[in-house]
Parts: sequence; C-alpha cells; structure tokens
Amino acid sequence: MHAKTRGIVQTVIFGLVAGGAAVAFHICIHSVFEHGIQRLTRESIAIFLIGTFLVIGGTSAISGWLLSAFCPAAAGSGIPQVKLAF
Repeated sequence: MHAKTRGIVQTVIFGLVAGGAAVAFHICIHSVFEHGIQRLTRESIAIFLIGTFLVIGGTSAISGWLLSAFCPAAAGSGIPQVKLAF
C-alpha cells in the first residue's frame, strides 16, 4: 500500500474509532443519569442523597481506575488522580 494511502486510511480509522468512543461515552453518561439520578428523584430525600452520593462516588472511582490503568499519560492534564492501594 502506498505511504500516503496508508496514512489516509489510518486517519479515517482513528477518526471512526474516536467518534465511536465518544458516542459510547455519551450513551453511558445518559444511561447513568436516566437509570441512576432520575430514578432516585422519585424516592425520599434520604435515599436520594445517599443514592446520588453512591452514583457520583462510584462513577468517579471507575473513571479514576480507567485513567490510571489505561491513560497514565493523562497525569497533569487537570484531571485529579489518586493512587489507590489494592
């Protein structure tokens, strides 16, 4: 394959993968909001407060783990990071 053609094909593939990842991320955010926060609004204030704390804490912990496991180069990019000892 010609070098220019390979570069164009790689760029298109990277763009499609990045776009697909962005769409998947949006769908996940919408799902967590709809099935987590919105459902909790129909509960008592105590359950709402505890539930939203757990949803926010859980999603933050998952995000931190994903960043440290798959994107350690993101350190210092404005994303707070905490080293967890497991």
